Amino acid sequence: MSDDTLDWLPERHLGVAAPLSHTDELISQIFDLLFVSQTQVDDVIGLVEVPVGRISRTVVSRVAPIPRKVPLLVADALVALRAVLEHVLKPLTTAASTPSR
Repeated sequence: MSDDTLDWLPERHLGVAAPLSHTDELISQIFDLLFVSQTQVDDVIGLVEVPVGRISRTVVSRVAPIPRKVPLLVADALVALRAVLEHVLKPLTTAASTPSR
């Protein structure tokens, strides 16, 4: 192996490092978007107290939408993770389907 930092990773799985890094970057973007969305000046969730006799109920009056880009990034991250799983599990399924002598 040319890179000492990847000595722990079996040679056959070196191709997984780049998709995992890409997935990590996507997840970081998701968290950044959600952080900005949830720390906005207007509350993310609006609650209203409604008196009912001697008690009161708290009712959700509004919910701020999540940014449109979040579901797209989540989908991309899941596709990348699926590709990683397929890469790692393919040798196992191929070996299991090979008839033993």
